[in-house]
Amino acid sequence: MDSIYLHKKAFIESQISLLSRPLDPPPNWRENAKLDEDGNELSEAAVIHAIYCLNVLLRKQYRIIFSSQAIRHVSEQIDRLYHSSNEVSLIEPVQCDFQSLDDIEKLPAVWPSDDEKSSEKYTNLRARLLSLAPALDHLQQKHAFYESIESSLRQLRQQTDLSSRISVELERTKKLTAKIGQKLKKSNIKLNPQIQQTEPESFMEFCSRINPDIIN
Repeated sequence: MDSIYLHKKAFIESQISLLSRPLDPPPNWRENAKLDEDGNELSEAAVIHAIYCLNVLLRKQYRIIFSSQAIRHVSEQIDRLYHSSNEVSLIEPVQCDFQSLDDIEKLPAVWPSDDEKSSEKYTNLRARLLSLAPALDHLQQKHAFYESIESSLRQLRQQTDLSSRISVELERTKKLTAKIGQKLKKSNIKLNPQIQQTEPESFMEFCSRINPDIIN
């Protein structure tokens, strides 16, 4: 049998046992005792008899109210409640972006709690979030602006590097052209008159017709 059921049943039985203890008159009952209708003091035998009769009535009442069936029924109810509370699926926490002013404004204005300190703390934190959200939004816009500037500078650096490489290649081409002109001048190479009358050829076509030994 379930340990929860047995534990609760034993606890209820122990509490009933405490209630079922017979009543005894307090030691100073004579000081607080009142006179009877005839003005006579109550005798000790009368008090003991009255308490005895009261205890008998209480035991009968306890047997009716706190019967074994009633104890078992209450223990089973507690056991079902305990297990059903464990089976209830937990409610997923509300997803809230505390960097978004819209999400912060959707938070309840008052926290539903009986704890006054917790409610006050929640109210203060919500007010602080509302006051900080505009400043955070301004910083995010500023950050996005700086990121766009950094991206533009990065593209500019790439273009500058490309221009530098082109400049280097042009300088190399210029030196090569001068070297080829000097070799042609020393070798007294002349173009064919027929070729001179045609459309000027490209630099690469001209270089392809030159003997490599002339350049070296």
